[in-house]
Amino acid sequence: MASLKAKSSAIRVCGKKNKPMGGSDAAGRASRAALATRAGAVRLQSQRSRATRATRAGAARHQPQRSLAALLLLAVTATAAPTWGEWQPPTEAWIERLNYRAEQIKRIASSQERWDGLLNQAVTGLLVPNFTAVGYEVVPTPPAVHRKLNESLRAAMAEDRVRTEHHVDQISGPDANFVRLGRLANEVMGDLQAAHEAWSGVALRPSNAYGLRLYRPTNTLTMHTDRLETHVISSIVHVDRDVDEPWPIVIEGYDGVSREVDLQPGQMLFYESAKCIHGRPRPMKGRYYTSLFIHYRPTDWRVTMGDAKAIVEPLFHAPDFVRRPSAAYDDLRLTGTGYYEPDCPHRWCHLAPVWPPVDEDGEDPPGGEL
Repeated sequence: MASLKAKSSAIRVCGKKNKPMGGSDAAGRASRAALATRAGAVRLQSQRSRATRATRAGAARHQPQRSLAALLLLAVTATAAPTWGEWQPPTEAWIERLNYRAEQIKRIASSQERWDGLLNQAVTGLLVPNFTAVGYEVVPTPPAVHRKLNESLRAAMAEDRVRTEHHVDQISGPDANFVRLGRLANEVMGDLQAAHEAWSGVALRPSNAYGLRLYRPTNTLTMHTDRLETHVISSIVHVDRDVDEPWPIVIEGYDGVSREVDLQPGQMLFYESAKCIHGRPRPMKGRYYTSLFIHYRPTDWRVTMGDAKAIVEPLFHAPDFVRRPSAAYDDLRLTGTGYYEPDCPHRWCHLAPVWPPVDEDGEDPPGGEL
């Protein structure tokens, strides 16, 4: 447990570059192929007919212009369903992280929370393939995009068009505020689609552009993953903030590390949002913090929560699956589909011990180049 807790990092700007798992990288192709095969195996449990599978396979053979990644996402000819515990990608630190969380989930007393936790684990560890090496990356927002969003924010504030957002169960404290962008949201989603495709290495279909959300003082955001069916490759486009201290987004990567990333206005975070757990456990200190959330899915994406249920149901009803609480594992709870660890500061055990981060001279480090 101690080794897991040590794997947290406080950084101003995430400088770790992600390498797409496709292209000319043979290892990446093999990884993507194996993961797509796993996804196909679960879909077999949904009792698709042999004729339908053959038709899809034939269609794929006659469309050589499609990318390798897109074709592999059509794979439905696997011979075995995903095996619980064979987490993907098979990096040592990621496997260690998910094994630990699986043990936490087994020890949840509430059957509903345990069920929700198992579904989350099946999605994160088995069903959703990884498209990049780490799962996220900070990049500059194109200046023209940032300018349009910032101008819309300023106009809404000046014209008193800031409204209260509907209640979001993963946000604690007061309901966030909201600025409707109208057509601009879809315009920006179109502007940024090619960048998301280049980062992920797969052709994408737009799902949703949501915002602008303005978080308010004391808001926190529970650690969670996004909607499996539609929010697969995403970005947080940070527009502006008025805060007293940096308010980081916490994200778990495939290197097994929880990092606290302080986005700067004019930066955006690419992330694999259906797979990488993310949130903002620390309370926001300031007046507002605003971003646009953009979501895409691969063009041939068909994975659903029904696939997760097919994996989880046999485990959930197994008489020896539930474990007694143990001091070897931090207590884990769920609210809706969001995780929290009630015995740790800010209800998450993998935060940096000091925030804001300081350099060796005791000064607050500046945001760096990517």
